[in-house]
Amino acid sequence: MTKLKFILQSKCFYLISVIIICFYIIIVTVIIKYDTVYENTSNIIGTIIKVSEKNDKVSYLIKNKENILVEYYYKDLKLNYKEGDIIQVSGERKEINNPTIPNTFNYKKYLYNHQIYLVIKANELNLITKNTNFLNTIKVLINNRINNNSYLALFILGDKSFLESDIYDSYKSIGVAHLLAISGLHLGILLFVLNKVLFLFKDNYKFIIITIILLIYAYLINFPPSFLRVFVFYVLSFINKKNLLQLNNIELLFLTIFILLLINPFYLYDTGFQYSFVTVFGIFLCKKYLHYNYFVNLFLLTVIAFLFTLPITVNINYEINILSFISNILLVPFVSFIVYPFSLFSFFIPWLLPLFNILTIIMEKIAMFFASFEFTKIYIPKISIFLIIAYYLLLIYIIYFNKKRLYIFLFILLIINKYFILLNNDYQISFYDVGQGDSISIMTPHSQKIIMIDTGGIANSNYHLINNVIM
Repeated sequence: MTKLKFILQSKCFYLISVIIICFYIIIVTVIIKYDTVYENTSNIIGTIIKVSEKNDKVSYLIKNKENILVEYYYKDLKLNYKEGDIIQVSGERKEINNPTIPNTFNYKKYLYNHQIYLVIKANELNLITKNTNFLNTIKVLINNRINNNSYLALFILGDKSFLESDIYDSYKSIGVAHLLAISGLHLGILLFVLNKVLFLFKDNYKFIIITIILLIYAYLINFPPSFLRVFVFYVLSFINKKNLLQLNNIELLFLTIFILLLINPFYLYDTGFQYSFVTVFGIFLCKKYLHYNYFVNLFLLTVIAFLFTLPITVNINYEINILSFISNILLVPFVSFIVYPFSLFSFFIPWLLPLFNILTIIMEKIAMFFASFEFTKIYIPKISIFLIIAYYLLLIYIIYFNKKRLYIFLFILLIINKYFILLNNDYQISFYDVGQGDSISIMTPHSQKIIMIDTGGIANSNYHLINNVIM
């Protein structure tokens, strides 16, 4: 144990680990190319591990030799297959193409990073064996108890499929979408409750019971990376305390990242993983600035989270909402201490559900109110990887060495990125595939005017081409 303590406290260990994990990620996720092992998409048999439904389409994620996404459109007869059921699928392979407009959401890459190499548009589904797995039975019972309540599904199982897309976009727009995921914030509350409930047990027994509960819960919600970060960190913290390894929180966080990326290097491309780690890293790094006053701390934590997640947010949304500070200060304590606990109470005590629904309506109205202010949004172009690295290095340097004046230079980087295009003296003409021919944009020199030609109509009642594709 003394040797292990010496190794884990050595800076060389972390430097070598970074080099190893970087090469490992490049080899496994970039150099090696993966494809489905199935040549024939008829009569594939697999176990359902996730079910989601929207409009007249139900999607099944099934597992056999690999993960396969099955899409089935029903007309009159609605299927009732559940997690754990073994089904036989017949259909045709659905080709997923790369986006025709640069920097828009790449669904093909998203599936690839989640190790899904085959999507089947099913013509026929047949039940082979009903679920016999005890944990899957629990999951089915939980789903039945939730009964399509969108916010219960969010807070209990981390399932966003029941939430309307425009409402979810409102939360994203004001920078509070992290409150809708099963993240470290929620698990911290859950761990606090479990520790209080199990106060009669000795530390070792308490740790074992909580670990088992968290593993079962992780299985029920399909092991999201943000959950695994909390779980692995919790286990490492216990080992650190029990064996007097004297590792600080940042070292434990690094070991957590190292372990998770060794297990699955594709976690690196998961936005939940990215948000979770950079936010926690920022909080640990800025711990010395935190205040004893709760409201001061809440403001400081909001600023820290904003600064450390800024490049990720910009590269996903291409915008910053300056109201995110206010919305976080209002909604973080409201969701953490009222809405989320009430979701747990409402799940076990159904007569509390009407009150929980009122609380979620309040949360929703607050989010939509803040999202309605267009003038508070600052639009920023996609940031290059070099600028992102420079941003984080400079941010860490400023905080670690307390160089407050360098904050000015930090924001100069972002301003340069935003306004560099204004130095361009040329006209810029771009063609966009909107699904109904091509849309054309003409940008005049110095980006003074943008002229749009043929922006496309309405694809359907829920999908506006101008908003969902071009913007």
